[in-house]
Amino acid sequence: IEKEKRIGQAGEDKVAETLKTIPDSRLMRNQYILVPGHTIEVDALLLTRKGIFVIEIKNISGKIV
Repeated sequence: IEKEKRIGQAGEDKVAETLKTIPDSRLMRNQYILVPGHTIEVDALLLTRKGIFVIEIKNISGKIV
């Protein structure tokens, strides 16, 4: 499990570095949103003039079919 967490974190870091290059935006990572009866973790929220983007990041390989 620790190896999987490290791999996942590496993927999140890589995506965050790219997202940080978007002009006039703010990146918020690992945010928790409280909804009735649940807590939701969001990997990244990207705030821009065009909108708010909720991003779930996965660092896996393989073929998508």
